[in-house]
Amino acid sequence: MLEHERAMMVDPLARIMARMEPGTAELIEKWSDPVILLFGFATWGARLWTIAGAGDEPKRKPPEEAPPTPPRSNGKERTEVPPAGPPVDILGKVAAGHAEI
Repeated sequence: MLEHERAMMVDPLARIMARMEPGTAELIEKWSDPVILLFGFATWGARLWTIAGAGDEPKRKPPEEAPPTPPRSNGKERTEVPPAGPPVDILGKVAAGHAEI
């Protein structure tokens, strides 16, 4: 943990612990040390695993640049869209249809 990360956590944690009931504080103290110890060993082991694995990798050359893929199409050539006709008054037709009934 970096120093500034620890500094951000110390004061709030102290205030939380001061507000706890004695029974709750004892229960947390009973289990916090083993949990933190296991977390510390796991972090240390993960760092060692990463360091040990870094030397075993063979040197790889960078991947070759792939040619750009053409845009996908449906196999048809694109044609121009025909011009639109005059606007249709749908609401007027619906109203006229109801008037005839």
